[in-house]
Amino acid sequence: MMKSLWCGSLCAAVFATALNAEQAAQNPIGAAGQNGGQNGAAQQSSQDRSSQDRSSQNRSAAGSQEDKDVQALASMNPDQKFLFKMACANNFEVQLSKLVLSKAQNDKVKQIAQQMMDDHTRAGEQIKQAAQKASAGQIPQQLARWEQAKLDHMSKLPVEDLEEGYAFHLVGAHHQTLLMTQREITKGQDQTVKDLAQNLQKDLRGHLQHANAVAMQFSGGEIQGIVGEPVSAGSGTGDRAAHNRAGQTGQSGGQSGQGAQNGGGQIGGQTGQSSGQPGQSGQSGRTGGAQNK
Repeated sequence: MMKSLWCGSLCAAVFATALNAEQAAQNPIGAAGQNGGQNGAAQQSSQDRSSQDRSSQNRSAAGSQEDKDVQALASMNPDQKFLFKMACANNFEVQLSKLVLSKAQNDKVKQIAQQMMDDHTRAGEQIKQAAQKASAGQIPQQLARWEQAKLDHMSKLPVEDLEEGYAFHLVGAHHQTLLMTQREITKGQDQTVKDLAQNLQKDLRGHLQHANAVAMQFSGGEIQGIVGEPVSAGSGTGDRAAHNRAGQTGQSGGQSGQGAQNGGGQIGGQTGQSSGQPGQSGQSGRTGGAQNK
């Protein structure tokens, strides 16, 4: 009895194996596709993990470098800080413009992205040369963590949002950079760095005006007061003083006019009153003469 059962189980196993082999022979493409799909999924998962590991390593390296940069920044003089911050801003503009240029579809956005890449690449060399000449030490070559995070965020945006965000970013960033260069020109101590700021301002003004024109496509109109020419503190004070003088002159004019009006009324009233008094005196004289007659 046991021998009979064992023989039956063995026959069933042999039959099942033969059936699977026959099905695989009839459909080799399906079997290969299934295995290929499994292998492809495993390969993709491995690539994703490798990409995540590289991103994590990059963030860790950037964070470590940023900590060192922050410590170094605390010991810098104002001229060195200007060079450091300009280098950071310049690096970010190059990387962001490269991203936008690879994805944008709007011709005007692509045009300004190319201009930013070219001009800021050249500016990066100027900043490096000025830092060497001024003995300012090493300037940053990597993006800060917040810059890398912003770049990663913008890389995931739909094309339309990326184009709009890039145009708006350029307006705000170049306003800030113009203020930085103006401060260095006004308060800087190292002439080499001051000359750099002066030279950079020429391109920055043009960038701001171009960026404002591109941003108007998305905003629907120009915002008053956005210009490419920074206003110095002296001219602003002079404008306020002239405005105050004009206000004082207008106020004095109003008081003079009111005084003339009041004075004219008082004089006219007094004259009329005096004219009435002689008339009253004549009338009294005539009355008295008639009575004497």
